[in-house]
Amino acid sequence: MNDAGRSQGYVTDTSYADKFFRELSPVWLNYVAAVNGGSPRILDRPFTYLELGCGFGNSTVVNAAAFPRGEFHACDFNPAHIEGGVRHAAALGVSNVRFHESSFDQLPTLDLPAFDFIVLHGVYSWVGTEARQAIRRLVSATLKPGGLVYVSYNCLPGWSAEAPLRR
Repeated sequence: MNDAGRSQGYVTDTSYADKFFRELSPVWLNYVAAVNGGSPRILDRPFTYLELGCGFGNSTVVNAAAFPRGEFHACDFNPAHIEGGVRHAAALGVSNVRFHESSFDQLPTLDLPAFDFIVLHGVYSWVGTEARQAIRRLVSATLKPGGLVYVSYNCLPGWSAEAPLRR
């Protein structure tokens, strides 16, 4: 893969899997927070949610449909992912999600709210140092007090079989 197909270490010339991940659900995140002594966010009134590296946005679109009072934002570098997410949301009539084709360091320049939830599924393990720093700055600047952050990190040996696919 050449550098033209990457944005801050994130591969953009290959599309991500078109899947739903339950771990990104506000209900799942609240459950995990509660069983670990944290404070769940209230979901029956307006809340804000951001997915970084959303792929085709399936998880965000499904969650937005399930929580119409939520304000959902989904960000990805890959234009094909964003276009797919916009199509999914439109096909389902989901209007409480906004898609952003943006790098993580450009997101703070957009008019974004503070967030109750910020989620990253695998992204932190795929991007370079600069993008990780941008993610940490973004979380620091936009997470509401008491907000929940989900970061999954793909590591060896569990992902060793997938390593050739990432290259």
